[in-house]
Amino acid sequence: MAVEEKRARIEKTAGLSQAGSRLYEPYRALGYIASSIPHSIQYRGQTAFITTSIGRSFHVYDAEKINLLFVGPHFDHDVVSVLSIGDETFASTGGRVVVCRRGKRVCELEAVSRGEINSLVQFGDHVLGISEDNTVVIWDRNTRELFTEIEFERESFAVTALVHPSTYVNKIVIGSSQGTMQVWNIQSRRCLYEFKTMGSGITCMVQSPVIDVLALGLLDGRILLHNVKQDRAVMQLAQEDRVTALSFRTDDVPMMATANSEGDVALWDLDNKRLMHV
Repeated sequence: MAVEEKRARIEKTAGLSQAGSRLYEPYRALGYIASSIPHSIQYRGQTAFITTSIGRSFHVYDAEKINLLFVGPHFDHDVVSVLSIGDETFASTGGRVVVCRRGKRVCELEAVSRGEINSLVQFGDHVLGISEDNTVVIWDRNTRELFTEIEFERESFAVTALVHPSTYVNKIVIGSSQGTMQVWNIQSRRCLYEFKTMGSGITCMVQSPVIDVLALGLLDGRILLHNVKQDRAVMQLAQEDRVTALSFRTDDVPMMATANSEGDVALWDLDNKRLMHV
């Protein structure tokens, strides 16, 4: 009897395999319980955690099984940016940055009167954000105090994105809607270098797996891989509509994913500079 049951299970498994690959079979939809605010992914050991905004609160999920682990407190205003570092979640809401631990409110970063704070980014022991009045605000993550602020004139340099290039001590690269970028030292508050315009507004920036190379998403749909040390373009690709997000595989496979405002995700083979799938 046991042999017959085992044979039946094997035949059933074989039948499923012949039916087709399950690689892209839907598992669970996150979109129903997440807003348009970019999520934050954090890796702790081999486990990944996803923090998503859900209006006036946030959810923390185990990425492997999409299990809901923690629900953040209910705020008076919508959450416009989230950032996960260690056990803490930083949520920007109503012009303040609230610090939560395991879904419970702990404290706030020192208040600044600059409107909403968007695009929270970690830089070592600092938390950075872009304020509504076109200022890059930097806090000390440990003391919760304001570290410094870098103000810009919106007419000449409207800040849209920022990133810390790997191995660049105390330096950040700031992108603008005018299509230019600047390298700043946050300790000295000095602009060290300004790049020539990319020909279209910069919508997002991320560090690539290659040192010195940043990926830039542009308003006109182009994606640039730019060597910031040599100030030269390494590669240019293009998609339909403006680029809203960029990401790379981290397992030594040269593949990049890009998204647009229509919700499409494109996968790129960087070795052959071609589109693989949308």
